[in-house]
Amino acid sequence: MDFEKARADFPILKSVVYLDSAATSLTPEPVLAKTLEYYREYRANIHRGAHRLAERATNEYEEVYDKLARFFGGSAKDYFHTKNATEAINLVALGLDWKKGANVVTTAIEHHSNFLPWMRLAERSVIEELRVVKPISAVGSFSLDDFASTIDSKTQLVAITGASNVLGNRLPVQQITKLAHERGALVLLDAAQMAGHFPTDFASLGVDFAAFSGHKMLAPTGTGVLYHSGKFKFQSPMLGGGMVRAVSLDNYELMPAPAGEEAGTPNISGVIGMGAALDYLTKVGVAGIEERERKLAGSMLAGLCDAGAQVYGPLDVSQKTGVVSFNLKGIEAHKVALMADELSRVCIRSGHHCAMPLHALLGAKGSARASAHFYNNEADVKTFVEAIGKIAQIA
Repeated sequence: MDFEKARADFPILKSVVYLDSAATSLTPEPVLAKTLEYYREYRANIHRGAHRLAERATNEYEEVYDKLARFFGGSAKDYFHTKNATEAINLVALGLDWKKGANVVTTAIEHHSNFLPWMRLAERSVIEELRVVKPISAVGSFSLDDFASTIDSKTQLVAITGASNVLGNRLPVQQITKLAHERGALVLLDAAQMAGHFPTDFASLGVDFAAFSGHKMLAPTGTGVLYHSGKFKFQSPMLGGGMVRAVSLDNYELMPAPAGEEAGTPNISGVIGMGAALDYLTKVGVAGIEERERKLAGSMLAGLCDAGAQVYGPLDVSQKTGVVSFNLKGIEAHKVALMADELSRVCIRSGHHCAMPLHALLGAKGSARASAHFYNNEADVKTFVEAIGKIAQIA
């Protein structure tokens, strides 16, 4: 697909320069059309009816499991739907059978969603300890030796991000996973900044769990996925309608996965929309998306350095996603974002980006963040860089 032609599927881009895709991506017209199609043509609940509308809704919904497996590896039964990555991670925290004296290992660059659930488990003595591996450099590089010395025989889970939503760096997931498995630990991957941005195969990576949000990969909000490799028993802590095969007054039997993992009526239209988003990303080509984001990130980095900005994360674009965080000396991050909008209708993020521990390590109260996707182009970057240059001069 021609990237410039694809921009026509995102009408919002006619009015703004949108560089906030790490927070939430834009949704293309074909995905919106598929989402509305459900409401207009076959609005019905799934798995509960024999009439034609219910049958079509069920078929459209269940087809998304197959699309997920084709896009991310594994089999259809390895995936079940959640509201977002946050819920998916919390389901693992609540659903695992925690062993006495177990610890969890995570990193200091995690999004709060992959940090707070483990902190709470430690606070409530469900696990004995939360261990945090820190990066060895300001660009987010890690030493595998630090993971080796932190993960031990009592580590039950290693929970890591695949790509930082602040630094834009990518972690060596496969190597960390191999190390964790050698010590008998499970691995949960926060793939929120990976899904739809570069080729990702959870089965090849070897992770036991992976969580990501649909709204960061062109799909509607309120959609997310938990991948479970199926190599060991795991049950969602949620129970209710739609997931049971039989219930009596003193017993119940759940459906096999994935239906047996999803309680209650899901976001049917959103999930169907996510299926359309997977179709769209497949048509665009994820490898091409990765290349385009890196090129745009390189242009943003060059422009920011010329403007005298303090840039966080690797400057080598081969190690980056399309995420670039920075600060301007003497100007609060929120003011930078506000001025970029007022001067040039440039939409960027500001704040801690749900990563306060990382900003504390960086010695920053917060940062401004520009994040590109394939629907951005060099003209967008030029407008952004010129706006930041003007703001820097004002300081």
